[in-house]
Amino acid sequence: MVFLLSVPAQIGVHTRSRIGFILQKDTPLRLTPTLEAQAVTRLAPGEPARWVRARGNYVLIRTSRTRGWIEREQLGLICPRPSVRGG
Repeated sequence: MVFLLSVPAQIGVHTRSRIGFILQKDTPLRLTPTLEAQAVTRLAPGEPARWVRARGNYVLIRTSRTRGWIEREQLGLICPRPSVRGG
């Protein structure tokens, strides 16, 4: 019974751990996880984003408008996970 009551809370914590905000001004949202990739748009600081997955120093995020790659340190998670690798 306790297990069944704790499942929704665990799902909520996991979901919130992937929500964050853009930290830097004019953060380029890129098509691929490379420095040379084309920037699709620029994101404003404070814009909410959801972490989808990571590759190297880049994170695939989804915003209300679009989806793309940013550098890992440009996203501040609400509930930071210790040494996240892979996503």
